[in-house]
Amino acid sequence: VSRTTVHDRFKSGQLLGVLDNNILKFPDWQFDHSGPNGLVAGFPEVLAALNCGNFAKISWLSSFNPIFGNERPIDVLRKGRIEAVLTEARAVGVA
Repeated sequence: VSRTTVHDRFKSGQLLGVLDNNILKFPDWQFDHSGPNGLVAGFPEVLAALNCGNFAKISWLSSFNPIFGNERPIDVLRKGRIEAVLTEARAVGVA
Protein backbone atom coordinates (compact mmCIF):
# COMPACT_ATOMS: atom_id res chain seq x y z
CA VAL A 1 0.00 0.00 0.00
CA SER A 2 1.05 3.60 -0.42
CA ARG A 3 2.54 5.81 2.27
CA THR A 4 -0.63 7.92 2.13
CA THR A 5 -2.79 4.85 2.79
CA VAL A 6 -0.66 3.90 5.79
CA HIS A 7 -0.87 7.42 7.23
CA ASP A 8 -4.63 7.56 6.59
CA ARG A 9 -5.11 4.25 8.40
CA PHE A 10 -3.01 5.54 11.29
CA LYS A 11 -5.04 8.75 11.51
CA SER A 12 -8.31 6.82 11.45
CA GLY A 13 -7.16 4.51 14.28
CA GLN A 14 -6.90 1.34 12.21
CA LEU A 15 -3.12 1.16 12.48
CA LEU A 16 -0.84 1.63 15.47
CA GLY A 17 2.14 3.94 15.22
CA VAL A 18 4.28 6.25 17.35
CA LEU A 19 6.54 9.17 16.67
CA ASP A 20 10.23 8.52 17.29
CA ASN A 21 12.50 11.50 16.64
CA ASN A 22 9.82 12.98 14.36
CA ILE A 23 9.59 9.73 12.37
CA LEU A 24 6.32 7.82 12.46
CA LYS A 25 7.08 4.17 13.17
CA PHE A 26 4.74 1.19 13.01
CA PRO A 27 5.26 -2.04 14.99
CA ASP A 28 5.70 -4.83 12.44
CA TRP A 29 3.75 -7.38 14.49
CA GLN A 30 0.43 -5.73 13.52
CA PHE A 31 0.92 -6.57 9.85
CA ASP A 32 -0.13 -9.80 8.15
CA HIS A 33 0.04 -9.89 4.35
CA SER A 34 -2.72 -12.53 4.25
CA GLY A 35 -4.98 -10.67 6.71
CA PRO A 36 -7.70 -8.16 5.92
CA ASN A 37 -6.13 -4.93 4.62
CA GLY A 38 -2.69 -6.41 5.34
CA LEU A 39 -3.29 -6.42 9.10
CA VAL A 40 -3.76 -9.18 11.66
CA ALA A 41 -7.46 -10.11 11.62
CA GLY A 42 -9.32 -8.20 14.36
CA PHE A 43 -6.48 -5.74 14.91
CA PRO A 44 -8.42 -2.52 14.13
CA GLU A 45 -11.25 -3.64 16.41
CA VAL A 46 -8.83 -4.34 19.26
CA LEU A 47 -7.20 -0.93 18.77
CA ALA A 48 -10.61 0.72 18.97
CA ALA A 49 -11.45 -1.21 22.15
CA LEU A 50 -8.26 -0.22 23.99
CA ASN A 51 -8.94 2.89 26.08
CA CYS A 52 -5.38 4.20 26.41
CA GLY A 53 -2.60 5.96 24.52
CA ASN A 54 -0.51 4.45 21.74
CA PHE A 55 2.49 3.56 23.93
CA ALA A 56 0.18 1.76 26.38
CA LYS A 57 -1.48 -0.05 23.45
CA ILE A 58 1.92 -1.21 22.22
CA SER A 59 2.87 -2.33 25.70
CA TRP A 60 -0.39 -4.22 26.27
CA LEU A 61 -0.39 -5.92 22.88
CA SER A 62 3.26 -6.98 23.05
CA SER A 63 3.58 -7.98 26.73
CA PHE A 64 3.14 -11.50 28.00
CA ASN A 65 -0.19 -11.73 29.81
CA PRO A 66 -1.21 -14.38 32.37
CA ILE A 67 -4.84 -14.08 31.22
CA PHE A 68 -3.73 -15.59 27.90
CA GLY A 69 -1.56 -18.31 29.43
CA ASN A 70 1.48 -16.01 29.37
CA GLU A 71 1.10 -15.34 25.66
CA ARG A 72 1.13 -11.86 24.17
CA PRO A 73 -2.29 -10.54 23.13
CA ILE A 74 -1.00 -9.95 19.58
CA ASP A 75 -0.03 -13.64 19.34
CA VAL A 76 -3.42 -14.73 20.64
CA LEU A 77 -5.03 -12.46 18.05
CA ARG A 78 -2.88 -14.04 15.32
CA LYS A 79 -4.28 -17.42 16.38
CA GLY A 80 -7.77 -16.17 15.58
CA ARG A 81 -9.00 -15.69 19.14
CA ILE A 82 -10.38 -12.26 18.33
CA GLU A 83 -13.25 -12.27 20.84
CA ALA A 84 -10.97 -13.27 23.74
CA VAL A 85 -8.57 -10.42 22.97
CA LEU A 86 -11.43 -7.96 22.43
CA THR A 87 -12.96 -8.87 25.79
CA GLU A 88 -9.73 -8.14 27.61
CA ALA A 89 -8.97 -5.04 25.53
CA ARG A 90 -12.30 -3.52 26.53
CA ALA A 91 -11.23 -3.73 30.20
CA VAL A 92 -7.97 -1.84 29.66
CA GLY A 93 -8.13 1.70 31.03
CA VAL A 94 -11.47 1.11 32.74
CA ALA A 95 -11.46 2.17 36.38
